[in-house]
Amino acid sequence: MPKKRWIEKRITDPYYVRSKREGYSSRAAFKLEEMKKFHVFRGARVIIDLCSSPGSWIEVLTRETDAEFILGIDLKKIRVGESEHVHFLQGDVTDETLIPQILEKLPRLADLVLSDCSQKTSGVKATDHARQMFLAECSLEIALNCLRPGGIFVTKVFQGDLLQDFVSRLKDSFFSVKRFKPRASLKSSAEMYVLGFGKKAVRS
Repeated sequence: MPKKRWIEKRITDPYYVRSKREGYSSRAAFKLEEMKKFHVFRGARVIIDLCSSPGSWIEVLTRETDAEFILGIDLKKIRVGESEHVHFLQGDVTDETLIPQILEKLPRLADLVLSDCSQKTSGVKATDHARQMFLAECSLEIALNCLRPGGIFVTKVFQGDLLQDFVSRLKDSFFSVKRFKPRASLKSSAEMYVLGFGKKAVRS
């Protein structure tokens, strides 16, 4: 898409315009806001936001929750806001050494783990789907290690042939699983979100 056309499309996007009006870093804020109907914020006092740049989901969390500790994690260092409850950890969700770093930062296991991780798309559907599902798998691994029993997990996925196996894995670890495509997602995008409710306790 030519740059001029891309800019014109962006500035006429109602969610982009609304994000600027309401002071959010990006239009992605409204994807998370739509998930409020699933009560994902209920009881969320300790929250992890994976791939948090540019910070719009943290902005929603500081406005919409009574969180006592929000940990933003991203490869790119970002300003995490003025709230004393917001903290930042620079790291790669695909790095296995990140999990102990997160656990060291947290005051206790999290109530809610969010992941809006994504990579630049290549335009090859199968490749983009596989890459996105890898990020979702990495995010799930973090959630399984850092989320308390009964906690909630939300992650971005791309529709495709690997999705069903991922959902099946979530059903093994959570009591309830939902799929959701926000209105704020572009209609042309393959993205959607999978929500896991009630993390099951690990049996010894």
